[in-house]
Amino acid sequence: MDWPQIAVAVGTWALVICTGWLVKRQLSIAKEQAQIQLYLELRKEFDGYLIEQRKILARKFLEHASIDEINEPVLNFFEDMGMLLRRGLLDHDMIWDLQLLR
Repeated sequence: MDWPQIAVAVGTWALVICTGWLVKRQLSIAKEQAQIQLYLELRKEFDGYLIEQRKILARKFLEHASIDEINEPVLNFFEDMGMLLRRGLLDHDMIWDLQLLR
């Protein structure tokens, strides 16, 4: 094997490695964008229709209502958020900064 062939082989491997790195980076960026989009949707839901549901839930807690009287939309919201966090579909720090969990 002569030097031009070696140079082509090394160049090809360098291109393969660079392409692999770029693909991995692109996938990482896509995952981060999906997490941000999901975060924004959760934020919109929490600040949207759940406001009234949160008020109802707070009143039920203050009245010491039984578990059967508690409305579920707010509880389901947090269950869903927990499931998304466990599966790595949400960024923990992003949700923590949402100030819902503080």
